[in-house]
Amino acid sequence: MNQAVAVVGDAITSGRADALCADIAGRVARDGPPDAVAVEVVTETYDAPAWFDGDRQPVARQVHARCEVAR
Repeated sequence: MNQAVAVVGDAITSGRADALCADIAGRVARDGPPDAVAVEVVTETYDAPAWFDGDRQPVARQVHARCEVAR
C-alpha cells in the first residue's frame, strides 16, 4: 500500500498523472473487471474524527486525471 501511495503521489507532483492513468486504464482493459469504464487518479481529504464517527464522505476531492477504459 505504501508503495502505491508513493507511486501515485509522485505521478501527481511530477505532472505525470495522465500517463499513470493511461497505463492503469490499459491494464484494466486487459485484465480488469469487464464492467470497468474509467480510471481516475484522485486526491481525497477526510475529516478524521468524523470518519471514526461514521461520516465517510470526503471533505475535498480533486481529480488529477481521468481515462476511459478502451475495450
